[in-house]
Amino acid sequence: MRYIISLFLLFTVLIFTGCATHGSGSADQHADKFENYNRKMHNFNSGLYRRVLHPVGKAVDTVTPDILLDGLDAILVNLEVPNTAFNNLLQGKPKAAGQDISRFVVNTTLGIAGLIDWASMWGIPEHEEDFGQTLGMYGMAPGSYIVLPVLGGITPRDFFGGLVSIDPTYALRGDALLAYEGTGIIAGLAGASDMEELPSYQDEREMFYAFRHCSVQDGAEVASQSCMKVCEQFEVMLEEELEAISPEPDHPDRLQMLEEADEFMPAYCKL
Repeated sequence: MRYIISLFLLFTVLIFTGCATHGSGSADQHADKFENYNRKMHNFNSGLYRRVLHPVGKAVDTVTPDILLDGLDAILVNLEVPNTAFNNLLQGKPKAAGQDISRFVVNTTLGIAGLIDWASMWGIPEHEEDFGQTLGMYGMAPGSYIVLPVLGGITPRDFFGGLVSIDPTYALRGDALLAYEGTGIIAGLAGASDMEELPSYQDEREMFYAFRHCSVQDGAEVASQSCMKVCEQFEVMLEEELEAISPEPDHPDRLQMLEEADEFMPAYCKL
């Protein structure tokens, strides 16, 4: 309990200091006030992931039917949609909010709680918005990057955005706001990531700022450099995954990976 209270007080201070710091998504424009602590915690998280979460996740993935893991993922994705709709409304995007609501109704009813994505098959677009993005759109600066035990790196704005989120899956996803999705508790235990090591501290920090800046700006020209960095890293990670599967371009598992990659690739990377 003492640790939780201390963590809450720490972030309360960080939130207010972060509000006074303005700038773009470049990590260079945000002072790394907690670098010494961050690097130590990043090393701890990397070791924990490599020695515990990753091997346990691979074991879980081996003994658990794919249909069960895919079904759980589909249900969690569907539960995120109301939060996206709410934030689209807050950001003044009623059309997108209406599409979100339509997705949720269709997939929750006809799609059996999200197990079947009828909405995508019917051409209803998918969006990703959260309260951290909403705060950013209204001018709140991200603040200083800090690495949490197990959950990974985040900024005060996005931490606060998660606290007030109406997304019931936020606690389960852990690091869903990170540029490198798939390295948190649930992803690790589910074997969702095949990375033996987490990215370096510097790379993770830079990608976090770039990813969040581009997300806040919805891929607009003002964030073009951040978006380009995210898309380039996405391509590198995808290519590494494909090569790990098979060098043969027509390999069934490679084709499946490409199909799945298209689903979680940011919209601005498809333009």
